Amino acid sequence: MNWSRFVHIVESLIFPEFCLGCGVKDKILCMKCVAKLEFINGYEKGKGFYFDDLRWCLKYNAIFKKLIIHFKYKRCEKLSVFFGNYLKEIYGFKKNSIVIPVPISRKRLCERGFNQAKLLALCFCTFNSGLKFCDYLVRKFDRPKQSLLRRSLRLNNLEGSIEINGNVNGKNIILIDDVATTCSTLNECSRILKEAGAKNICCVVLARA
Repeated sequence: MNWSRFVHIVESLIFPEFCLGCGVKDKILCMKCVAKLEFINGYEKGKGFYFDDLRWCLKYNAIFKKLIIHFKYKRCEKLSVFFGNYLKEIYGFKKNSIVIPVPISRKRLCERGFNQAKLLALCFCTFNSGLKFCDYLVRKFDRPKQSLLRRSLRLNNLEGSIEINGNVNGKNIILIDDVATTCSTLNECSRILKEAGAKNICCVVLARA
């Protein structure tokens, strides 16, 4: 038995994993809860938005909501790889695209410990050879959480808070985030990218709420 395998066994005994869906002692998600996740090839044209289209891979149901809460607010970073296995099934984007994550503020990064969109974007690149990861968007300052605002307020909440720090002129973009609700965050990021010369923007998310 090699050393890494031994360490893994010891860690699993000291820190056993429990299913995030139902709590039974198992993997990060037991097979019964995995079966409750519904894979879909979600697609919308970006009519009325700065992005060109929106694609997603999971239904926004009860089990998904549990997982996304653990991922974003309970520092369950390893869920990025779990979700990445669903993201890799998304197709229809332009193969010569660069992959850009939706940014979060420095305050949110300190609270959360990581940018969930960045982890998903890195996974997306790993599962799709030939795509280039570019962390080109920056959140200049913090704004109230989108999830706490009414739809009418979400649409203008991010205005002026995002800037670009890379060259996207003439490039096709895959913009990555976790969940699309009003699409206001994706739209503001897309506006910045289009004004910087981006050619085509395909937004890729886990689910459409």
